[in-house]
Amino acid sequence: MSGNKFFLANRTDGLGSRLVGILNAFYLAKKSNNDSAVRFSWITPKDFSLKYNKCFGNGSDNGAYQNDFRGTDVKIIGMSIEEKEKVFNSEFISKYYISSEELNCKEKNGGKYSTQHPCSIEKFMENFMFSDKDYYEVGLTLLHSKHIFSNVIFEEYREVCTKIWENIDFSPLLRKIMKMAVLKASEIGDFVCIHVRSGDAIYDYANIRKFHKTSFTHATNAALALELIEREVRQGNKVVVIGDDVETNRHLIKLVDSNNVYCSDDLRDTDSLNNLELFMYDLTFMRCSKKLYGTYSALVKIVLLTADVDYLSTYCILKDSEYYEILKKNYKRLSHISSCQKAFILFHLFWCGREMNEGCEILCSYLDKALELDFDNDKYRIYKVFCLLENKKIELAEMYLREILLHREEQFVSLLMYKNFAGSFQEVFNGYYKYASENFPYISYIAFKLKVYENDYLSAVKFLKYATTDKKRLTEDYKLILQVYDQLNDKIKLKEDEKKEVIKNKDDLIASQSQQIQSLNVEKKIFQAQINNLQSELKSLPIKKIELEISILEQDLFNKKLKNKQLTKAMDMEFDLITPEIILINSNSARFRVRNHLSYKLGQALIVNSKSILGYIRMPFVLSFIRDQHKTEQCRIKKALKENPKLSIPTLESCLDYKEALRETQCFTYKLGEIFIKASKNWYKGGYLKFYFKDLKELKKEFEK
Repeated sequence: MSGNKFFLANRTDGLGSRLVGILNAFYLAKKSNNDSAVRFSWITPKDFSLKYNKCFGNGSDNGAYQNDFRGTDVKIIGMSIEEKEKVFNSEFISKYYISSEELNCKEKNGGKYSTQHPCSIEKFMENFMFSDKDYYEVGLTLLHSKHIFSNVIFEEYREVCTKIWENIDFSPLLRKIMKMAVLKASEIGDFVCIHVRSGDAIYDYANIRKFHKTSFTHATNAALALELIEREVRQGNKVVVIGDDVETNRHLIKLVDSNNVYCSDDLRDTDSLNNLELFMYDLTFMRCSKKLYGTYSALVKIVLLTADVDYLSTYCILKDSEYYEILKKNYKRLSHISSCQKAFILFHLFWCGREMNEGCEILCSYLDKALELDFDNDKYRIYKVFCLLENKKIELAEMYLREILLHREEQFVSLLMYKNFAGSFQEVFNGYYKYASENFPYISYIAFKLKVYENDYLSAVKFLKYATTDKKRLTEDYKLILQVYDQLNDKIKLKEDEKKEVIKNKDDLIASQSQQIQSLNVEKKIFQAQINNLQSELKSLPIKKIELEISILEQDLFNKKLKNKQLTKAMDMEFDLITPEIILINSNSARFRVRNHLSYKLGQALIVNSKSILGYIRMPFVLSFIRDQHKTEQCRIKKALKENPKLSIPTLESCLDYKEALRETQCFTYKLGEIFIKASKNWYKGGYLKFYFKDLKELKKEFEK
């Protein structure tokens, strides 16, 4: 791969995601046979906080994504978002870091490998090599995923990434932290690690918890974590619980009440270490485990790629029926954990209960309890309406929506239409469309909003009419709705005009193409008539006569070749005796030697045989004979020189007629032979056609000048 191309790790979220990107970039570079074709960019802590507080913060100024966030009512270890200088040593940064200024320069042209169709990694490298891209952005997805590369084997992928990890130049402080973790892990011996990810996926300091099912299986709920700990303890295994929710982890260990269960916060001093140090300590500790339970969080992904650990995906272990019973049982035991943790368990109870065909009343009760614990989370309201509509409780859904729209319309509607990288609430939309009618104006109003969101204005107008049938029930919104109605009508008219214009343009295009087709059909008929005439001529008497002459010439050529071989064999002895004299005589004439070149011979034959039809017919055989004869002569000369080392051929420059010989190489005959030889070498690429229709014409023009 070109030395100017590289793979760019440019994640802008937490340290775990950034490191996975760097591992993937180094892996791809290694596969491209250019280990140094890696660059990484780095968002500063300040820019990170501004970006993520704006996108995912809850609107308050509590610093949800500040570096050392530990929470107020609960103790949560925040994200690791330190400067690159605290993560890597100066040599590593100097070699691989690329600034945003350098990256944004006009010469740099990037792409994303995730936009490629799934293919082999070799095909991807080939495409990259011949593309106009300077670099490809490398993401968080593991590269053995079949929708990325079709032939990356996980075991080989992990083996390579393990070596890459060991060669990353982390800062001296982090190296020290990693050694501390390895030493502490060795004191425990063999152990099972259960990673309980919580943080912004569960807690109300961030809005991510509200975004449909984005964090549903990204965090591990406490009820499931408790079950996994107890199962491993019953099997006699030592268990280490690692996670960012310190208080919940301690509560889980207290409930299990076993000397074989450890909390990561008891294995290091949480309060004296910053987020970066805690992150690297926990990561190293997890790499030392023999078995790991976890979701596909970035931290777990790093462990999977850099350590030979038996991994079990937390949510893929239990059957739905078994999982549902565990959730119900353990929820009752976890009364002392935080409100957000309990609300998260209740949301899992809702979804699992729905899969188990639990009754609508019970499912709604889970969501009602979740709202009591996390009142600001309109996700639970959205799914309650969804549940009521799904179970055909239309009147109840209408009444519930009325209460929501009276008190929380802006929050509810904006969240309902929110979309991010993980998807949207699209699954709930059809319920509103299905039951929208004049009898249910609030359902119709939401259906109207959703159709506007989807740019389906015709359907939006229909639902808007349903929503305005009862003016008394929608007095506050009525004027606004009428304004929107007028605006929609204008948009619809504009869309119709645009549609008519598009149709007209397409009709014009079709008419133009129809004319082209008719014209091509006429040309086709003309060509067919010409072909028929040629076929008739080929069957005529003169052509048959020529074919007979060709047959006679072929037989004559065969006889001459046979006779030539016989004469050659008989004269071998005599030729060996006189060859030295021939070489000595002719080698002193540069002009004679040039005229003995194959180019000159072939050019001469082409000119002589192009003066008659019979000559053209005879030409292929003559040219073939000349080529064979020339080859035989060259072999004999080489043989004579080899057998008689005293013989030598002077250079052309030393001959008296050298200048005359140079003029011979520039003559039409010599040049004609040269381009014919070139055409012969490329016959399979249409060399002869190019010779007759292009090269020959250009040569004639050149000599006419």
